[in-house]
Amino acid sequence: MKAIIVAGGGPYAENDIWDAIQMSAHSAYRSLTYQGFTKDTICYLMPNEGLDVDNNGKPDDVDGDAIQSKIGRHRVGG
Repeated sequence: MKAIIVAGGGPYAENDIWDAIQMSAHSAYRSLTYQGFTKDTICYLMPNEGLDVDNNGKPDDVDGDAIQSKIGRHRVGG
């Protein structure tokens, strides 16, 4: 089983709900890990790659390149 989390929009000035988007995405990640998913079975797409969601001391949980290249160009104003 695999899962995909997409936290779109990004931290631009007009995005008043970015903090809520990030919090919801992190909650989804934690919920999936509690259900037995692993980093290898979760594809976490978010423009912020500097996050350590699983608290292993490494910012290696988020694939920012994928969201920027595949989804980022489709956002409003992008």
